Amino acid sequence: MAYIIDPRENRDAVPVLSWYTARYLMEAQNELAKSSDISVRELYQKVCTVNNIQKDFPLLNFGLSMMLAYGIFVFPKEVLGNSVDWSKCEFSPEDTFNFLIDETGAQKRLPQFIRGMRNAISHANVKYLGGVPADQENGCTFWSEKKEEASKTMVVNFKVQTSSKGFLEFLDKVGKFLINEVLLPRYRTREQ
Repeated sequence: MAYIIDPRENRDAVPVLSWYTARYLMEAQNELAKSSDISVRELYQKVCTVNNIQKDFPLLNFGLSMMLAYGIFVFPKEVLGNSVDWSKCEFSPEDTFNFLIDETGAQKRLPQFIRGMRNAISHANVKYLGGVPADQENGCTFWSEKKEEASKTMVVNFKVQTSSKGFLEFLDKVGKFLINEVLLPRYRTREQ
């Protein structure tokens, strides 16, 4: 029996989709190591069959997006601390990637926006609204909460929504900045 996993229904679908995607990549690595001539389609079918994955499982899925987001936003903060100067990124999440920013809390400047996204991702404060990565109609909402000292209640201090396509394009742009402008120069310095 193949399972149908829909992250619109439950946020716990994200780890399942992430695992499916990772299984595909691990199997692709195994086939490469064997110098196999298996086609992408045959590999896809093999992974789906062996792992009881629905046959229409998209490789570009929200689990993959969240793996990438964690690697771009959360892990670097833990490893690099505050040494990344996000103000050097020269683009606007609103204009470039169609983020709808909730005026009640979301910051307009990119460093604060990145912080809000990192907090939302690290605490799984995300709701998938549907759609595939190329879809402009559907997407996801991210939010961050902060404890209000006076009332001791949690209040939303960051909330944005974007299309699936806008989110992936945003991850691509931020990832390129992080790799090319922050991380790779560190490696080049070490080699010299």
